[in-house]
Amino acid sequence: MAIKVGTVFNYLQLPNVAKFPFVINKRQDKIFVQKGLFVYTKSNEGFLIGVIEEIVLLNEYFTDALTIKAYNNNNNPNILKGLFPSEDFEFAIAVVKCLGLIIFKDSELTLDKKRLERICYLIVKNKLNFVWSCNSRPHNLSLDLLKKMKEAGCKLISYGVESGDQKVLNAFRKGTTISDIKETFKLTKKSKIKTCANFILGGPREDKSSINKTLKLIKEMNPNFLLVNLLSAYPGTELYNLAIRNDWFIKKTETGFDDCSINASCLTTSELKRELKKLYKKFYLRPSYLSKRLLILNLQEWKMNFKTLSKLIKLLNNKKMVISG
Repeated sequence: MAIKVGTVFNYLQLPNVAKFPFVINKRQDKIFVQKGLFVYTKSNEGFLIGVIEEIVLLNEYFTDALTIKAYNNNNNPNILKGLFPSEDFEFAIAVVKCLGLIIFKDSELTLDKKRLERICYLIVKNKLNFVWSCNSRPHNLSLDLLKKMKEAGCKLISYGVESGDQKVLNAFRKGTTISDIKETFKLTKKSKIKTCANFILGGPREDKSSINKTLKLIKEMNPNFLLVNLLSAYPGTELYNLAIRNDWFIKKTETGFDDCSINASCLTTSELKRELKKLYKKFYLRPSYLSKRLLILNLQEWKMNFKTLSKLIKLLNNKKMVISG
């Protein structure tokens, strides 16, 4: 079971890519924090692990120059109270040397339902308080399993929908139906897990009608996030060999292919890229989506999203924008 031993904060020039500090909690359970102890903290990218290489003893008034003046002011002797992660006059800081980043990635996590249920059970039982997300095919997930995933900390599921046209899904040999996809997104929303819908353009038999069906499905599912990419063919796969034989690769060089993006559809590559941009515009620039996103953001997040949105609009309006897979 994970045990919290402190609170990470900014100290001098830390944290940086090599080290991070934390204020050591005063403990009653006989856990002794010392040099050489392995610890971890969660970040946006995964779990950052490290080893304690230094412990510094300090007192609250002299942690920085600003508090020296406050020390001589009887009316406000404790300027750091509430701002610093310690209520004690004296405290200890542990400096951790970063060893690496742990990222949990399992492309087949939801395929083995019993294994996934066991993982969720153990996370809850051992009170492992961390959040996680996963990829999944959009079928065969029950509401009961989704609720267990939610309880275990799952915040988002990224579904490989691929297309809103059944004939394209059949060409991909996905084994899913449009009905499966709609039901999966409905159940996932009911379990209060966020969704990301992943689509691919450029597949076999895809035409303008297919992309219109994809747009219709996106609006009907209304996921939290949308990702659209061009179809890719990787060396060693059947699709890669087909792409070579049929000259489907979009970019070519004298030495071969500089990426794996292909166009096996009934559309030209220029038409395909225009449709890709249109899907993003129709989804992310909807007034209903923008207003909903802005209402749940705090001020700092609002500023960051506004800058991102401005860049997105500029990018989508750029006729010379190049989109690769």
